[in-house]
Amino acid sequence: MDAMIFDFDGVIVDSEPIHFAAFASVLEEHGIALSLEEYYRKYLGCDDHDCFLAVARDHGKTVDESAIAGMIALAMLWAKWTFPRMRPDQLMTLAWKVLTPMA
Repeated sequence: MDAMIFDFDGVIVDSEPIHFAAFASVLEEHGIALSLEEYYRKYLGCDDHDCFLAVARDHGKTVDESAIAGMIALAMLWAKWTFPRMRPDQLMTLAWKVLTPMA
């Protein structure tokens, strides 16, 4: 191997908006509305497990380990299946939906 690129998220590719969208989608199924501002302020540094656990706790929900594992699996599926299949106009809509509240 002549070279290797190691990307801390956000240096070359910022996947955090997609990560947020996946999390918000899964949490919505559990009756939890997560705003982008809340996500960035409170949960950005958490791994997936701790993020789902903390969000649920902060929103008055009790989740067990199997529920958290299911949430993680669904978020990964959402990201893997949704993002690559989106048309450019859908990606722009998602970007605007995620980025507009930050402005």
